[in-house]
Amino acid sequence: MLGIKYEFCNRIWVSRYQYRIAIVSWHFLVSRLHYSGQNRIAFPFIPVGGGRERKHHQDWCSAGTSSIAFPFTPVGGGRERKHHQDWCSAGTSSIAFPFTPVGGGRERKHHQDWCSAGTSSIAFPFTPVGGGRERKHHQDWCSAGTSSIAFPFTPVGGGRERKHHQDWCSAGTSSIAFPFTPVGGGRERKHHQDWCSAGTSSIAFPFTPVGGGRERKHHQDWCSAGTSSIAFPFTPVGGGRERKHHQDWCSAGTSSIAFPFTPVGGGRERKHHQDWCSAGTSSIAFPFTPVGGGRERKHHQDWCSAGTSSIAFPFTPVGGGRERKHHQDWCSAGTSSIAFPFTPVGGGRERKHHQDWCSAGTSSIAFPFTPVGGGRERKHHQDWCSAGTSSIAFPFTPVGGGRERKHHQDWCSAGTSSIAFPFTPVGGGRERKHHQDWCSAGTSSIAFPFTPVGGGRERKHHQDWCSAGTSSIAFPFTPVGGGRERKHHQDWCSAGTSSIAFPFTPVGGGRERKHHQDWCSAGTSSIAFPFTPVGGGRERKHHQDWCSAGTSSIAFPFTPVGGGRERKHHQDWCSAGTSSIAFPFTPVGGGRERKHHQDWCSAGTSSIAFPFTPVGGGRERKHHQDWCSAGTSSIAFPFTPVGGGRERKHHQDWCSAGTSSIAFPFTPVGGGRERKHHQDWCSAGTSSIAFPFTPVGGGRERKHHQDWCSAGTSSIAFPFTPVGGGRERKHHQDWCSAGTSSIAFPFTPVGGGRERKHHQDWCSAGTSSIAFPFTPVGGGRERKHHQDWCSAGTSSIAFPFTPVGGGRERKHHQDWCSAGTSSIAFPFTPVGGGRERKHHQDWCSAGTSSIAFPFTPVGGGRERKHHQDGCSAGTSSIAFPFTPVGGGRERKHHQDWCSAGTSSIAFPFTPVGGGRERKHHQDGCSAGTSSIAFPFTPVGGGRERKHHQDWCSAGTSSIAFPFTPVGGGRERKHHQDWCSAGTSSIAFPFTPVGGGRDRKHHQDWCSAGTSSIAFPFTPVGGGRDRKHHQDWCSAGTSSISMPPADGKGVQAGVVPGPSSPMCTFLAEHHG
Repeated sequence: MLGIKYEFCNRIWVSRYQYRIAIVSWHFLVSRLHYSGQNRIAFPFIPVGGGRERKHHQDWCSAGTSSIAFPFTPVGGGRERKHHQDWCSAGTSSIAFPFTPVGGGRERKHHQDWCSAGTSSIAFPFTPVGGGRERKHHQDWCSAGTSSIAFPFTPVGGGRERKHHQDWCSAGTSSIAFPFTPVGGGRERKHHQDWCSAGTSSIAFPFTPVGGGRERKHHQDWCSAGTSSIAFPFTPVGGGRERKHHQDWCSAGTSSIAFPFTPVGGGRERKHHQDWCSAGTSSIAFPFTPVGGGRERKHHQDWCSAGTSSIAFPFTPVGGGRERKHHQDWCSAGTSSIAFPFTPVGGGRERKHHQDWCSAGTSSIAFPFTPVGGGRERKHHQDWCSAGTSSIAFPFTPVGGGRERKHHQDWCSAGTSSIAFPFTPVGGGRERKHHQDWCSAGTSSIAFPFTPVGGGRERKHHQDWCSAGTSSIAFPFTPVGGGRERKHHQDWCSAGTSSIAFPFTPVGGGRERKHHQDWCSAGTSSIAFPFTPVGGGRERKHHQDWCSAGTSSIAFPFTPVGGGRERKHHQDWCSAGTSSIAFPFTPVGGGRERKHHQDWCSAGTSSIAFPFTPVGGGRERKHHQDWCSAGTSSIAFPFTPVGGGRERKHHQDWCSAGTSSIAFPFTPVGGGRERKHHQDWCSAGTSSIAFPFTPVGGGRERKHHQDWCSAGTSSIAFPFTPVGGGRERKHHQDWCSAGTSSIAFPFTPVGGGRERKHHQDWCSAGTSSIAFPFTPVGGGRERKHHQDWCSAGTSSIAFPFTPVGGGRERKHHQDWCSAGTSSIAFPFTPVGGGRERKHHQDWCSAGTSSIAFPFTPVGGGRERKHHQDGCSAGTSSIAFPFTPVGGGRERKHHQDWCSAGTSSIAFPFTPVGGGRERKHHQDGCSAGTSSIAFPFTPVGGGRERKHHQDWCSAGTSSIAFPFTPVGGGRERKHHQDWCSAGTSSIAFPFTPVGGGRDRKHHQDWCSAGTSSIAFPFTPVGGGRDRKHHQDWCSAGTSSISMPPADGKGVQAGVVPGPSSPMCTFLAEHHG
């Protein structure tokens, strides 16, 4: 029957009106399936040779569902499917499998309880309340107009929350969190509106509103105190103590202290703050207790004497204090934020530059650029500040009379403050007109900096490019009269790439493309095009020359030297033992760098960066060698070696302890406990234990470690107390003898080892996947049960339920198969005379086989009558579980909409008296579609419908209305081209390919039984993917995607099968 209906759907002739309903509904169905993410198997995995996935799919189908994701290996016993079936008996197949079912099935009862409350969306994991208060609470909230309130909070007796919710809605917002107690007369809403009148709606509501509006006064008071960023939630102090507190802290040198903590009487915090300030910083967090003698502050003061408070305290200051001197040099310039490592410049120009800018009111300018003589920039900065912004980059010369600032203000009046300032403003304000002109051309995204053309050529240029198939070309270059750029774009496309930037002038005969191809012939396509190609191909020769010098990584843009000095330089360095030196620096005549390199090599390393001047007597190398003698070459050179060599001694001490990996910076402990601790562990067979924890006296851990090693593993974490007699290790070895080492140790081993026997028994039954923790049954009934089910034609039954003596379940399974289906979940007790199968057949006679079995059949067949009543009302899609209304209001409502030309409107909303929605719907229908959402007001003159009709003439009614139709209708032509390829679902904006390669690709896939595959990937030669698709179809699903050759699949929608509601609808009502 389903096959006949499918063929009927494909071939039946219906009127234009009915056809459009079918097409719209079909596309709606496909798009819903595509985007919903349900019943959609991930495409990207490679099909397994023998077809295991399809078997896995069929196994799940036998468990009553085809929606389980395929990618996990099917488990022999199938615990998940049992869990799935258990939930199916509770009336749903949507519950995630991974959690263990509760003994008596409370979850499913909980699910059913909630279903009776009108929803199946409540998360199951929380314990149902005895009398069902939550569901009542849910229904109460639904009556208040929302189902979105979280259930877990206790409902208030008389329902104040819902009143509170409605009250807030009347105050213009539904976003207020419900949990706070509503105030009697509704002060909060007044408070909300009052704050809005105070210029903000962002104040959190939870604090008690003050009678006369003190908060807003508080807000304004703080604003007058110089900030609007203070959190409101703390109670305002009568005379303004907070602001005083704020100002007190300001007098203590900072405004950044959070206000919420109570000021200490005598001002200890500020004292603490000032103590640190006297140590030179205001950035130290207050909460830590100052150390008695003030070592931190001393350390801090040492740096402060160097002029900064930003140095982290934990490192020891270096003896001679070069850094601080460097720092002080900058501090004298008024800043402490400069990184120390760079050498100060002789005369101190940077610091002067910094001070110059500070006098201009900012310390944020990067130092490295030379200050301008007379200080115009700073004036420029101040001028801009007076214009209301400090964000303009300083480096450009300010214009004499201040036109930029006027320009800035002019643009603001034109509705934007985002225009970059650096271009000269046009006298009469042409730019703003230009901006508005572009907006009228349909875009506000065009950069302003190019001079507007008188008659609006740019916009024409924009449209010309659009007609050339792209809207992404930057506008700033002058459009060529006859459209050369577009030709240039197309020429490059013909040269094999569309990625070349357009702004360079196209060469007449196509030299660039030749240049591109020439470079390709030289072995690379990565060379940037913008440099002028040399006549005879010098660059490529240069490239090849470098290749002959042993590398292809040299950047091309520098002029090749006649005799090849660079390559010689490269080879010279190679002879010095390295090929990694950057080429761009001039080689020194006598080869000092290479000598420097070799000198370091003689010092035992080739890893020293070359750019720093070698020290005359070789102190660095001596320093390096000193450390090498201490057993390591990994110490960074830049720090001054300590006189007596404590570090190396420290290093050697640790080396004698058997490791060279200990970080040097911490002070060695006097007696060397750590090294002893390390050696103790080494004697226990490992050097991987972290040193910082105190070694245990008798060394139990090491014994524990060795005990486990003797048990064949070193992977056990040490921190747990070893068990006296060592049962765990025996347990571990016992399991290893049972053929596995994967059992977690922490559970108590069973005396005689039944688990291992249980494991081996199951292996002999053909599976090793059974979880060990459940008690094995004496005679092995489970394995027999497993084998019995296999003989009944399935291996998907979960093992944990007790097998029935004579095998009723398997008979039950076979009985259902004889009733025409194998999809019934097994877990419910079979009825003696076969009522369920009768129930199934009764529903089939009522015209459907899709009704879930778990509800008790009604004696006289009310449900089927209800179903048929719905059918007589023109639909078979009404869910059965709701009680039919006596006089048939729903069906009347349904028929009312049907008279409006659609059967797809959800029933639950009350029909409006005069039928405005249906009129609105019919207006859309007169425009050729029934898919327009009802809630928006129809536009008077019907522009949308005209737009819709334009597209309808192109053969589709599914295009979104809001975009302006293009004059000549290129998109619709593009659409029709694709329609001729058998589909109307392709997005319009991309240029159709000349010969129709993509459409051919589409048709190839259609021949494989689907039109839903995304077009952009190249079809595989022999059609492996389509074969893969068909293989899956034979397994009962068409939703598997076809992985391309590169193994990366695409995700596509599910092609509706012959039992889709639309086919059924057309077959039954338009026969």
